[in-house]
Amino acid sequence: MSGLWGDDFELPKTQDVIRAVKAKTENKKKERTEEQIMRARAVDIDDKLAVITKNVYRVLGSYASNTQVIYDYEEFKAFIDKAIEKGKVAIDTETNNTLDTTTCKIMGLCLYIDGEKNTYIPVNHVDPHTKEKLPNQITEEQIKEQLSRLDNTFTIFHNYQFDYKVIGFTCGIWMHGDWDTSIGAKILNENEEAKLKVQYVTHIDPSIERYNINSFFENIQYELVDPKVFSLYAATDAYMTYKLYLYQKELFEQEDNAQLYNLFKTVEMPVSRVVGDMEKVGVCIDKEYAKRLEDSYNKRISEIDKEVDVELKHLEPRIAQWRLTSEANKKPKKAKVTKDGNEYGKSKNEQLSDPVKVSSPAQLAILIYDVLQYPPVDKDKPRSTDSDALEELVKKGFKLGEIILRRRGLVKLLNTYITAIPNWVSSRDNRLHAGFNTLGAATGRMSSSSPNLQNIPSHEKTIRLMFIASKGCSFVGGDFSQQEPRLLAAMSGDEQLIEAYNNKRDLYATVAAKINGNDYWDNMEVHEDGTPNPDGKKRRGAVKTLVLAILYGMGADSLSVSLNYTKEQAQKFIDDFFASYPTVHKFVDGNNSFAKKNGYVIGVLGRRRRLPDIQLPRYTVKRDGSSDIFNPILGTDKVSEKREDSIVKKYKDKVAKSKGWREVKEITEEAKKEHVSIISNSGFISQAERQATNSIIQGSASTVTKLAMLAIDRDRELKRLGFRPLITVHDEIIGECPTENAEEVSKRLGDVMIESALDVCSVRMKVDCSVTERWYSDDFSNLVHGMYEDAIADGKEPMSVRNSIYHKYDFISTSVLDDMIDGNFNFETRTDI
Repeated sequence: MSGLWGDDFELPKTQDVIRAVKAKTENKKKERTEEQIMRARAVDIDDKLAVITKNVYRVLGSYASNTQVIYDYEEFKAFIDKAIEKGKVAIDTETNNTLDTTTCKIMGLCLYIDGEKNTYIPVNHVDPHTKEKLPNQITEEQIKEQLSRLDNTFTIFHNYQFDYKVIGFTCGIWMHGDWDTSIGAKILNENEEAKLKVQYVTHIDPSIERYNINSFFENIQYELVDPKVFSLYAATDAYMTYKLYLYQKELFEQEDNAQLYNLFKTVEMPVSRVVGDMEKVGVCIDKEYAKRLEDSYNKRISEIDKEVDVELKHLEPRIAQWRLTSEANKKPKKAKVTKDGNEYGKSKNEQLSDPVKVSSPAQLAILIYDVLQYPPVDKDKPRSTDSDALEELVKKGFKLGEIILRRRGLVKLLNTYITAIPNWVSSRDNRLHAGFNTLGAATGRMSSSSPNLQNIPSHEKTIRLMFIASKGCSFVGGDFSQQEPRLLAAMSGDEQLIEAYNNKRDLYATVAAKINGNDYWDNMEVHEDGTPNPDGKKRRGAVKTLVLAILYGMGADSLSVSLNYTKEQAQKFIDDFFASYPTVHKFVDGNNSFAKKNGYVIGVLGRRRRLPDIQLPRYTVKRDGSSDIFNPILGTDKVSEKREDSIVKKYKDKVAKSKGWREVKEITEEAKKEHVSIISNSGFISQAERQATNSIIQGSASTVTKLAMLAIDRDRELKRLGFRPLITVHDEIIGECPTENAEEVSKRLGDVMIESALDVCSVRMKVDCSVTERWYSDDFSNLVHGMYEDAIADGKEPMSVRNSIYHKYDFISTSVLDDMIDGNFNFETRTDI
C-alpha cells in the first residue's frame, strides 16, 4: 500500500500486533503500586519521595502542627536555654541508614521539652537531585557546643547507649543519661517488647498505627528526605520518649515498685554508661592470627570432606540400587507450577545429586530415610536432619552422621566467629566495638552482639586468642568463682553449703562427699598429696553438673543426657542431693509457691522475673474458635449465652475432678463432640516452675556482676593505674592497662569485685584474676601443657605427642607451642603466636 508521499507500508495483520501498536500509540502505562515504587531502583526519586510524604502525613500528620524544624543556630541555642530552664529534655538521634555508631553520620538531632513543640535539628540532609548538602543546617560542632551546656539538665533517652555513641563519635561529646525508657520498660515488665513505638502505642496512645523507620523510608537514603517530612517521624521519637518517661516514673513511684525503682536508678542506669564506654573503647583483633586460624579451619573442613567422600563411596551400591526403585522415581502428586505456567516436579531420585550433597537438608533426608531406610527419630519432625536427629542416628549406626556433625561444628565456628569477627573491626580505629545489651535476657543477664562474644564456646579457646591487648598494654581479667552456687548457698541459707565456702573448701567435692558418703579428698581432682585422682575428678564433675542442673531448673530427663545416666539414675541423684540438703529443696519449693501466688520471683535488690504461665490453670477449656476465657458472640440472646457458659463450665468441672491423663483424654474426646477444646497447660506450667529458681539465681548473678562493673568504674586506684574494662561475659570482666601496672591492677581488681558483692550476698565471693596478652592465652597454654602431660602419662612417645600438637594447632608457631608444652610460656612480654 502506498503512503501519502509514496512510501510503501503494510498494515499489521495480526490482532496481537494491532493491540501492541495501539497500546504504544496511546502511551498507556500501567500504574505502579506504592510498594512497587519504593522497591524499584529505576523509579524517579521524586515519585518515591511523594509516596514517603503521603504515608508519613497519613500516620503522623496529626503531629504536624506541633512539630518544628530548627535551621538557625541562634534558635537552636534558645531552645537549649529553655531545656536548661525546664530542667529536663528528651533526646534522640537519627543516622544515615546505619547502626554502626563508629562510622555513621548524624542526620539530625531530635529534642523535646515539656510544653514545647517536637523539635528536629537537621545536620546532614542533602538535595535529592544534586546530592549537595542543604544550606541552613546545624553543624556537628554547634551540636557539641550546645549539648555540652546540659551537664546539669536531666536527660531522657530511649536506648541511651546507642545515642551516647552516635553523639560521641560524630560530635565529640559524651553525654550523661539520667533515664532510658528502653531500660525502664524492661525493668517494669521484661516480657513486653521494649521498642519505642510498641511501648508508646501499648501504654500511651493505642489509636496510633504501629510503624517503624522502614515502613516509611524503605530503600531510600534518609539524607534525601526533606527535613520537614523527616521531622514528623524523627521529632516524634523524642516526644514519645518523654511521654513514656512520665508514664514509667509514675509506675516506679508506686509503693510496690520501690525496689524496682532503686534497681533502675542505682544499677541499671549507671551501668549503661559504663557499658557505653566499653563499647566506645573497643578491643584489638589480631587479623593475621585470625587469617591463619581461618586457613587451618578450612583445611580441616577439606579433610572432613574427604571422609565424607569415602563414606559416600561405601554407600554407592545402596544408592544405585535405590535409584532403580519405583518409589525413588515417583513424581510428586502436586507438581510445582512456575511463573510461566509450566508444571515442574522432581522425583526423589532427581532431587538426589551424584555425589550426594550432604550440606543440603533435603538430599540428606532422602539419603537417611529413603535410601538407608532409618526410622524417624523425631515424631514431630520425621525427616529431621538437625544435630539432635543426627546424634540419635549415629547411635543407630549412621557413621556418616558423625562426620557431618563434626563438619557442621567447624563450619559454624568458622562462619560465626573466625571469619566474622575480623569483619566487625571498625575502619575508624581498627578496633572491634561489640555491642553489649545490659538487659539482654529476661533474667537481667547481659548479652552481646556484633559479634556475640558470650556465645563463643568455652572449649574453643583458640578463637579468643585473636583478641589482643593494645600495644604496651596487658589484659587483666577478673572471674567470679562459682558465683551462682555461692548465691544459692546464701539465698537458700543452707548452713552446710555456707560452711563449705567459709572453710574455703571446694563446694562440688563437699557435696559429692555428702551424697556418696565418702571422704572429701575422694572427690577432688587430685589426692591430698597432689597426685591425680581420676575417679574423684569424675565424681566431682557429676556433682557440678547436678548443682548447675538444679540452678538451671533441669529435670531428670535433661540431667540423664548430660551425665549419660538413665532417667531413673538421674532422678535418684537429684533426690539424694535434696535429701542431703533439705534447705535447698525448701528454697526451690518456696520459689515455686511464691511464683504461683504472685506471678513473679524476686532476686537481689528486688529484681523481678515475671512468670505468668505458672499461674495458668491445669487445663484451659474453651469453645472452638473462642478466646481462652469463653465469651459469647455479641448479639446472641441471654438464654444462648447461659447455655454455652454451662457447657464450658461442665467440662471445666470434669477435668478438675479427673484423676489422670487417661480420664482427661476421654473427657477431651467427649468435649470435641460439643465443639469444646480442652488444652493442657502442664508443659507451660512446668517450664515456668523450672525457671523460678534459675531466674532468681541468674538474675542475682547479673546484678552482682553489674555492681562489680560500677565499683570498678568508680575506683580511683584502678583509674590511676590506667585500667579500662573492655569485655564482660556473664561472671567475667576483662580490661586492659599498661603492662607495667598489670600485676598491681590484678590485685586491686580482685579486691574491688569481691567488696562490691558484700552488701548483697552473705557468702563471700572469690575472684580469680589473670594477666595475659591475649584473651585466654593462659588457659590455652595450660590446655596444651595438660594435653602433653596426659599423653606422656599414657605411655606415648614424647616426639610423637609434640608432632600431634603441632598438627592440631598448625596456626601457632612451633616455638610458642614448645614453650606451652614445657610450661615455659611467658606472659610478661608480648608474644606473637
